[in-house]
Amino acid sequence: MYDVNNDEQHFYVVEYKELLFILAVFIFIFFALFPKDLLKEQILSKDNDYELSMTYLKNLIIHDPKNEDLRFILAKKALQKGELNLANKLLSKLMYSKKEKIFIQSLLLNYNVLKQKYFLTDDKEQKKAIYKQLQKLYLKIYKNGLYNDNIQKGYNEAIFVNYTPARYLYVQQLIKKDPSNINYLKDGYVFALKENNIKLAQEYLTLLITYDSKNLIRWITDKYYLLSQQKRYAEAERLLKKAPKNKKFTKMMADLAMLQQKFKIASQKYLSLFYQSKNYNERKEYFKKIISLYITSKQYDSTVSFMKKYENEFIKDKKMRIFILSNYLAIGKTNEANRFSKKILKQGL
Repeated sequence: MYDVNNDEQHFYVVEYKELLFILAVFIFIFFALFPKDLLKEQILSKDNDYELSMTYLKNLIIHDPKNEDLRFILAKKALQKGELNLANKLLSKLMYSKKEKIFIQSLLLNYNVLKQKYFLTDDKEQKKAIYKQLQKLYLKIYKNGLYNDNIQKGYNEAIFVNYTPARYLYVQQLIKKDPSNINYLKDGYVFALKENNIKLAQEYLTLLITYDSKNLIRWITDKYYLLSQQKRYAEAERLLKKAPKNKKFTKMMADLAMLQQKFKIASQKYLSLFYQSKNYNERKEYFKKIISLYITSKQYDSTVSFMKKYENEFIKDKKMRIFILSNYLAIGKTNEANRFSKKILKQGL
């Protein structure tokens, strides 16, 4: 310190080193005596001057380099100001803290920091690298159960990082809380099928049938096929009987009757479909099924009667001509086969 003499007054000029020492002592005393929670509150306050707060923090860390609480505050302050790289650098180290609270908070906060960086960058390679980091961090968060108190957050982030096990676990919990949520039910149903959890898939389908009236046909169809695959035909039949009147469901009932060898019921259903349909290809398929059912159940008179009635509709179709002729012969109706053959020749087909 220098004493500059003057006739009227004395001036003292403080050296730079002495100024730093005074500042360091002040910060040390301030940090030692000031209540820590209040200090954190003051530094993190949005109203505080950012540069001044950062200066305080950096100097405090210099004098207490092992203080993880201070580093965490610095990271939060940096994030508050949008300095994502600094926040990420600090939090990446704090994630390995032995203090549970610091470890948890740093891990969660760093995930959010990286996610912000991901959406702010336009560089494809950098974006890809950040996304991989996010996937690793999410896995760590998930394994430590850090989203267990915020299932919705865990579910949303599982979708974002494309981590199926977490997504499936969380969606099941979300459905338990909100069983009428169609989006959750759809997601749960898809994953239940992937996991081959047929019982759970059927539970979700039952709920979808109840709550998703816009896609009712789809869900009834899916449940029908699941039940049929398990040969639970009685349940499948009950499901279709309760279903709204629909051509698709009528066909399913016909197919189901065939599976159970209830040929009379099956033929009645296919007849109903045949009469309703105006589409040639559909009518052709229903016609063939009806004939096959009549023959299987030995209803030969009905077979002849039905083929004679509609043979003109299909006579120009080569495959159908062969089908009708072969079936006349299969049931021993050679006279009808000859008659139909002459009709074909007469029309020059």
